[in-house]
Amino acid sequence: MEKVVYKRMAQLQEHHWWFQARSYILTGLLDSLCIPQGASLLEVGSGTGANLSLLSKYGTVTALEPDETARKLCQERYHVLPDTGALPESIPYSSESFDLIAAFDVIEHISDDREVLSSLHRLLKPGGHLVLTVPAFPSLWSEHDVSHHHQRRYRRLPLEA
Repeated sequence: MEKVVYKRMAQLQEHHWWFQARSYILTGLLDSLCIPQGASLLEVGSGTGANLSLLSKYGTVTALEPDETARKLCQERYHVLPDTGALPESIPYSSESFDLIAAFDVIEHISDDREVLSSLHRLLKPGGHLVLTVPAFPSLWSEHDVSHHHQRRYRRLPLEA
């Protein structure tokens, strides 16, 4: 994404209604999962870090973010410096390392989304969960998608396949 987008997100994430509603929905979803006590979590594409406190309620969180601007903003705001890496080829973790992997609005940025999902699946411990969010409905494609460097929008059934 453009640097200005990361900076705008960092300013809005804690108070904007959209981010608040999303956090509420994600909390409900995560609460419904059987996440083991002391779980190991990974947030890929952690951006400026707004989801780290939410995820930390469920275990120890590791953050992965390829963009230097986002990594610096995360460190400034949350005192966490995400690991450097990129999906699907530059992942600095061993197979079966995580009980839960969160990829919130990530895979639409990467050309080979199927390879990304395969690489994330390899990182999950047996019985682990992959929780992801993506922009929906290709018909809603807009300048927002362009400025965020999206490569696609999704429909539910093709994504589940």
